[in-house]
Order: sequence, then C-alpha cells, then structure tokens
Amino acid sequence: MFLQILFFTISSALFKEKITPYEVTLPVNLLGGEYTFRTYTQGTFSVRLFPSSDANNNIYIGYTDTNGLGTVIKVKAKTNTILRTDKFTGYSVRGLTVKDDGSYGVFLWNTEAGSIYFSKVDSSGQILFTKNLDLRNLYYPSSVPARGDKGYGIGDSRLNYGNGLFHAYTHTHSDEGHEGDALFTISDDGTVKTIWGWGCSHMTSGLQGWNSQTNTMIHICDSDAYPAFGMFAEADRSNTLYTHIANMGGYSGGELGGVVENGDGWLLIMNSITPEVVHNGVPVYTPNGVQDIGVVSIGKNKKRTNVNFIKQNAQTKNNGCIAKYGEKFLVGYTEDNTKFYLGTIDSSATMKDQFEEVTDVTGWGDRDDSFRSLNSGNIFWVKAPQNDGNKLIIYEFDTATVDPTPEESGEINNGAKLGYLAVFVGMLLMLI
Repeated sequence: MFLQILFFTISSALFKEKITPYEVTLPVNLLGGEYTFRTYTQGTFSVRLFPSSDANNNIYIGYTDTNGLGTVIKVKAKTNTILRTDKFTGYSVRGLTVKDDGSYGVFLWNTEAGSIYFSKVDSSGQILFTKNLDLRNLYYPSSVPARGDKGYGIGDSRLNYGNGLFHAYTHTHSDEGHEGDALFTISDDGTVKTIWGWGCSHMTSGLQGWNSQTNTMIHICDSDAYPAFGMFAEADRSNTLYTHIANMGGYSGGELGGVVENGDGWLLIMNSITPEVVHNGVPVYTPNGVQDIGVVSIGKNKKRTNVNFIKQNAQTKNNGCIAKYGEKFLVGYTEDNTKFYLGTIDSSATMKDQFEEVTDVTGWGDRDDSFRSLNSGNIFWVKAPQNDGNKLIIYEFDTATVDPTPEESGEINNGAKLGYLAVFVGMLLMLI
C-alpha cells in the first residue's frame, strides 16, 4: 500500500517541479485591478500585465504604475534583474509585443483624452515613432474612456506581430454609448491601416493569434449581442466558433482564454456555460449552469472544426491558458478564482497528462492570455501576487526536463517513468 501511494505521488507531480519563480521588485507600485464585465457578473480582476520576450529569452513586461505611468521593463533571462525601464509619460500600457531583435511595439492609452496610440521602440529603448490610432474618424466615432474605476470596464486590448505588421485590437466606446471593437495594423515603417472600425458589439473579451505556417493572424471576440451570442473569428457570424447564452447588456455566457497555432490552424481555450445553445436572439438574464473549460479547434480558414470540453465539474472555471509544449500543448485554468491547474492536450484537444493542482507553486492573471513561449522552447507567465504592490513574479516552465512527446498510452511521459523506476528500485533495496 505504501509503495502504491508513493508511486501515485511521483506520477502525479508532473508540473510543479518544472516551474521556477523569479521575483522582480518594481520601482513603483502597480496600478491595481480593474473593474470589468465577466461571465454573468461584474467585478475587479487582476492588474493588466503584458508579457513578451526577445530571441535571447529576455522577458519584457508592460504595465501601468499607481501614478498612471505606462512602463515597460526588460528583465534578464532566467533572473530577476531589470536591465532597462522604459517610461511612457501621459499614457497607460494596453499591449506589448517584442520582436526577436529586442525592438518592440507598445499599445498606449491616453486616459484623459480617451484616445489610443501605438509606439515602436528600438532595441536600445528609443522611441522610433508614435502613431494615433484614430477612433474619431470611424463609422461610429469612438473613444476608449476611463470609467469610474480603472480600465475599460468591458473587453480587452491586444497587440501581436506577424509578417511585418503589428495588429492592434481593442474595445471601443461609441459617442452614442455603445460598446464595440476596432482593429488596426501598423507596419514596421509606421503605416497605419484601419481593418475595421466597428466589429463585435459588445466585445466582452478579445484575442489575437499568429500562425507561422500560413502567415495569418486570427482575431477572436466573445460577444453578448452582435454578430450573435458567442465567440467569433474576424467579427463574422460565418466564422462562429462557439455559441452560448447572453443578455445583450454586458453579460456573456463565455470568455476567451488563449489561442495558439496548431498546424495550419489554431487551438482556442475558453470557458463557457454548457451545453452549447443555438442563437435565437432572445436575451437570457439568469445563467443556467457553471463555466466549463473547452478547447475549440480552428482550421486555416478560421472555421471551427471541433470543440472538446476538457474540464467539467460543479465549480466555476475560467482564465484558460495554452502554449505549445513539444508535440503537445500546456493548458491551464483557475477554479473558483483561487485554485490553479495545469495539464496537457494533444493537437486534437484530447487530454494527455491529467490536470494537476499547482496553486502552492504558481498562479497567473485573470483573462490575460497568460502563457508565452520563449525562444528556448520554455514557457513563461507573469503574476502580481499583491495586484497593486511592487512585486511581479515571472514563472518559467522548463520544457526540457521531461520529454513532451506524447506516449502511446497517452498519459505518462518519460520523466514520470524514470520517477517510477527510481522509486521502485529504491524500495526494493530497502526491502532487501
């Protein structure tokens, strides 16, 4: 019996031992949490942090401090040493993406004017140019106004890069009082193009994801009204990824987590009230179930090919995360906003390593597209444990210590097998 218990302990601890924390001390406290709509509720979620990295595995984190100063720090790889601090006076940071050479694009918000901007910064920290992403000349003149509390109040802002273009995707607020979203691209030389000025309405959460095989960016929203109730690529109902209940007033039955390339398509991790419903345009004012964690398989044409719910139970689950992990994908979620879990799936969204609770060694933010891949192949994420304090913790997940290639049995990888063998031999020696 003792041997069986010991075997179980070794085999179930696949993830905790692979996580290394690096605590970073900031010069000024963080801005703190933001008030926003979530799934059939409103409340404060974690401070907005925007992580990225360069080819040398240095980590960059965009944030806004307690004085409203937008900041980007560069942290030396595998340390807590801040190499450089870039400040953006008059702006808060709402997105960040770093290129291999250490130059980066940063998405900025002027909270006084309700306007948004994009700056490109070179590898030494010098601003090359700043462009106004003009919300006033859209079909619906819009802004991004500060609410009574910090933040947009609804929706997200994202900045991603691919094939010479930065993609800036953001919630907007029209002069008529409606909530939508807008998408811009900015080229490396500073040419700004409006892709659309009014997409999903209301955009309750948003994501972007690059595919390196097809050189294509996907833009995903969750909406409680238009184009329907659910999750959509390119603000288009013909690209419906999932449908759920909503009330057309800011309450949505689902929420986006993260998106990652998968062959010539993508995998989207999300949470939603189940089962899936057929959109009939009738608002639902009271939710009829709990949030479960699902993965949507998306083809290169941005159409859904499958959806698989990988965690279903009586607890509320959200903050899904996903990143490439060898031939598998590392996935995570939170339960009841207090417990954190990691597991792995394959390219068809089938569980390979069952979920393990990792609350005592790590955590991540609320709906912040947390997991990022390093050039080394490792995965990292960032959390502010006090939310409004001056501490950040970078968690790096080592993908090399255990072979991430799926086994035919589907559950146990090489590292766990070595653990079994070591314990078995040790126990035999003790018995002898």
